[in-house]
Order: sequence, then C-alpha cells, then structure tokens
Amino acid sequence: MSVVMLAWLAGCSENTFQTLDGTTPTGDDDDDVTLDHSGWRHSGFVELPPADIVINEIMPANRSTISPLDDDTTPDWVEIVNVSNEPFDLKRLQLRNDAQDIWMGTELDGSIAPGEYFVLWLGTGYGDGVFTGWSLDKDGDKLLVIVDDRLQEEIEFDAIDGDISWARTPDLTGDWAATAWATPGRINRETASPTMNVADETWFVKDQVHQIRFAFTPEAYNQINQPDRPEVHVAMEIDGQVRYRDIGLKLKGSASYDTMDGKPAFIVDMNEWIPGTKFRGLQAFKLHNGNVLDPTRVRDHITYRLAREAGLMAPRVGWAEVWCNQNYYGIYMIIERQDDQFIKYFHPEQEDSGVVMEPNEAQGGGFGWGDFGQGNATSWNIEEGPNPPDPLSVRSLTMADQIIGRPPSDQNVAELWNYMDKDLLLTYLAWEALANHTDGYKSPNNWRVYIDGVNHLVSLLPSGAEWTWDGASNDWQFGGRAGSWCMSNTGCKHDYAEKVLEMADLVERLDLAGDFRDQSIFLDPIIQIDPRYNSWETPAQARESTWQYLNANPDTARSQVYQTFPDLRP
Repeated sequence: MSVVMLAWLAGCSENTFQTLDGTTPTGDDDDDVTLDHSGWRHSGFVELPPADIVINEIMPANRSTISPLDDDTTPDWVEIVNVSNEPFDLKRLQLRNDAQDIWMGTELDGSIAPGEYFVLWLGTGYGDGVFTGWSLDKDGDKLLVIVDDRLQEEIEFDAIDGDISWARTPDLTGDWAATAWATPGRINRETASPTMNVADETWFVKDQVHQIRFAFTPEAYNQINQPDRPEVHVAMEIDGQVRYRDIGLKLKGSASYDTMDGKPAFIVDMNEWIPGTKFRGLQAFKLHNGNVLDPTRVRDHITYRLAREAGLMAPRVGWAEVWCNQNYYGIYMIIERQDDQFIKYFHPEQEDSGVVMEPNEAQGGGFGWGDFGQGNATSWNIEEGPNPPDPLSVRSLTMADQIIGRPPSDQNVAELWNYMDKDLLLTYLAWEALANHTDGYKSPNNWRVYIDGVNHLVSLLPSGAEWTWDGASNDWQFGGRAGSWCMSNTGCKHDYAEKVLEMADLVERLDLAGDFRDQSIFLDPIIQIDPRYNSWETPAQARESTWQYLNANPDTARSQVYQTFPDLRP
C-alpha cells in the first residue's frame, strides 16, 4: 500500500511554481488539464499556512461498522479532524476519487468544530450527516483532498476487505495502515490491529461488553413466545452505531429455555429475511442467558478457548447487555453459530463443502438421541453444508457409524481411522475429560459432528460448553458410544490417555484459572445488576466451584492416567 503525502501538508512545498508576475497559475478542476508552462520560473521553498484539517481515517468497504443516524444503510466514510482553533466550514472542502467523482461542500453542509472528529459519508443515505453521493473502490482507490482550491493531500490505498479501515496510527500524525480497529468519530488507536479479522478484533473480545437493542412489534413479541419457536421479524441496534431494520430472532435452549417474561436465550440471524446481511462478517450468532448452567458467564469463554488452542473447531465468545423494547434483560454470552462462516473461519477452502450435523435432531424435524453405532447416522440433521453431502462424506459417516457398532477390536479401531480423524476425536474426548463437560458427549447431549470437506474425515465439534468445570475430571467415562468404544480398546485408550496429558498441560500453560478470575472480576458489576437472573446457584457459588476444578482437574486427570498406564509417567 502507498500514500502520496504532498510536501505542503507539512507546511512547505519544494516544487512550487509561480508566473513571472508572482502569481500562481490556475486552471479548471479537471485532473487532465494542460497548462502552458512557458515563462514560469522555480521559486524555491514557499511557506504555506498549516492545514486546518487532517484526514484521519477512511473506510472504503463499510459493511457493519457504523450507520448514519436513523438509517440502516452502511455507506463508506471518511473521518475528518479539525486541528485548528476555529470552526472549519465544509464549503472550503472538495473531495475526489480516482474515477473523477467530485464532491464540493456547501454552506448548507455546516462546519466542523475545533477538535471535532467528523464523519463524512462517502455514499448516499438519509438522516443526519453529509453525503458525497459516491464512494471509493474497495479494490483500490485514491482520495484527493482539496482545501480552499489547493490540493492538500492525495491518499492512495490498495484492496481493503469489508469493515477494515485505512487509518493514521497513531492518531492524526502516524503513518497510514490497514486496521480492524475502526474508530469513526473517535481517536485512533496507537497501533493497527494484530489481525484483519474484524470479528476477532471487535466482537469476540474480552475487554468489552457490547450493547444490543431489539425492537419488537406487538405481533412479533407475542409470536416469539409460541411453543413452536418461530423466527420473528425485529429491528436491531448494536453498540449505538449499527442498525438493522429486519433481522430474524427466535428463542432457543432446553434446560435454559425461557419466554420473554423471563430471561430467554436467543438465536440472532441477520441473514434470515434480507439475504447477504452480516455483522462483522457473521450471518448469525447466539445469545446464551447462563441462567441454568453458567451463572459465572465465563465458562463458555475458557472452555471454548481451551478447545481452539488444542486444535478443535470451537465457537468464539463475547458478551453483551440486551434490551428488548427498552426493557433491560441483563448480560448475555455471545456465542458464534456453527454455520458456513464458522467453517470458513477455520477452513476457508471448505466454506461450501464442510458439513455440520446435529445427531440429536433428525432431518425434516424431530428430536432423538442420535449417536454412532446405531445405524441411523445418515438421518441426522444437517445444520450447515451441502444437502445431500458429497458421496465421499456420506461414505465416511456411514462407515464410522457401522464400525463403532462392531466390537472394539484392534482391527476395527485401525479401520475407523480411515473414516474418522483420529487426532481430532481423541483431542475432543480429552477436552471433555478435563473440563468435565457434563452436558456434552459424555451425556451425550450437546455435541455436533463435522465432516471435512476435503479429506471427508469425521470429527466431533464442541458445543454447549456452559456446564463445565463443575466437577472432577473423569478420564474414562463416556456416555457417547464413540468415546466408550475407544475406552474399551487398550490401544485406543492409551493413545487417548496421551492426549489427556497434553490437555492437562495446556490448561496450565494457558493459565485458564487466571483467565477465569480476571474475566469474572471484569463482568461482576454487570452480573450484579442483572434483573432477570434466575438459577439454583449463585454466581459466587459457581465461581468457587469453577475455580476449584480449574486448578485441580489437570492433576486429577494426570493421576488417573498414571494409575492406568504407568508407562506414561514422566
């Protein structure tokens, strides 16, 4: 990426020309104007007054960063800072892009107050604000900034992804850099973001509790409570900056299920009614209430973090306060939904080929307790991916189902690894053992199946991680048949035991206990004011037990491994 900073931005020009009578030549506003240079002479350095404004940040592909007031569109924008001591009249400003679109400020556009960070909309819209009527090209463009008919700055950038800004870092004086930390109307951060993944850098973060407001019509409010859990039309605002006029919302949960009179858990689907709608690159997310299984509101975070660090595909987690028609519903956990965008995050090449299945739901509706070894795997509900899946994926699922239905002989175990990912299966089982995932495949209840879109191997996906770290690690007990089947074969069990030791070390290396403590302290003031909390366990009680098992379970798991397999002792 490159930026052409003309010398007069710094207060002087090294190559300024004047006519012999001392005047500066002028032409029309077209960039391709040809001037007669005869009779000109070089004047050397000419001191110019300092700039009154600074272009501080540009977003050429605004998808979900900010909307104009009372508007749900997301035009591109440029942030202008008045660095002078007087109001800056926008009638002095002119902007152009590389396509020769021109915007010229007028008296009606008003002024920018001293020190103000002003957002000028590069596009069309309505409501408060000033709109240029044209935008920049996200695949690369140039912004020319003209003040008082003098070219002040020429800013050039290469291709930029959605919701990534081109910003001065540090604020006002720094070099230009791409960053996922867009700050429209606010001071830029000292550095650019470490990654360009906007969801990672702004949504699933530990140091912010977001604010989500849903607006229901009376009909939608009554409809959402119906037993069949319909998806209703609502409007949504996030962090007071981004608005959606029509997104899908429905209630979720089993033990944690509640109606609007209580503290319901939600599935939020931006893409349901208006295809292509996303927030931070996400089509949907879940809001968990924590009422039944996680009074701490932190277990999801630490348990899924452990899974991801171990190499599993596990949801990312954030937090939000929620309002419904101005009624405060308290704090929720934001949980990533296991959809095609989730698949793309872990395996970009498998966005259209990876398959997520829910064994406890059947295709076409219905609920059951699906598992391997029962001969019904192909009837499991496909939550995401091609339907029907690739024949090779179906073959892997069918063969894994059949093999686990046989005796766990060495030959059958060896054959299973042709259709199931050995490393991922054993890692998943070890993850559940350390976290004592009471509500997961140990039950089996909350779990998902993933079929790789490239190698077609089957693995398990972490899901429903609220009820974790609430009991001692139990290395060998699994209600899920794939787990119990492996535990019945000495070789498989030994390989799994090695994974348990790795997982125990990872819990301590990540300092999950310290992470849990710090995040609990951060969230506690908001948890204390939650008006709709309703559980058999207080947050203080849940924190105490979670802290106890986070510290104890690694040693408990190691002890069980050493007793069964002395050869694995260090």
